[in-house]
Amino acid sequence: MNIFKRKFPALLLAAVMIIGLLGGCGASENQAAAPAGESGKGTTDNTTPATRTVKHLKGEATIPAEPKRIAALDYRVADSLLALGIKPVATGSYAGTTEISYMDGNPLKEAINLGDTPNLEAVLAAQPDLIIGTDVQKLDYDSLTQIAPTIIVSVTPKDWQTALR
Repeated sequence: MNIFKRKFPALLLAAVMIIGLLGGCGASENQAAAPAGESGKGTTDNTTPATRTVKHLKGEATIPAEPKRIAALDYRVADSLLALGIKPVATGSYAGTTEISYMDGNPLKEAINLGDTPNLEAVLAAQPDLIIGTDVQKLDYDSLTQIAPTIIVSVTPKDWQTALR
């Protein structure tokens, strides 16, 4: 229970950030332009943009509005995705495994194991349409963006309330 109390704020923050990234923010038909933060590029109709622009720790990135193949470079990001009902196609591991010890079963057993320090070749092989990394992977950001749109989030904020905003 003690580990839950220590990790809850970080997990909550990651879940809320992912909800914000993946949740729909469609514009009404009466609006002439997309709301701030959405590009509307590649729109197939007047209400659902194919991409959106999000702010993250390395600046801004244009990502798919509804990504289908997400690579979570950290098991804590994968944990948050699972809480939202989204299974990443690839995930960073913890102690060499994708099994998260505090979860029932092994919901990530089908995910490609990217390693404790994600291997860029394994990320490329996973063919993601979105990569979500943490501040630990920010040094590889330029290489990751060559593979797929990439966002970098913090999973260990000093003040989770501020990070949540």
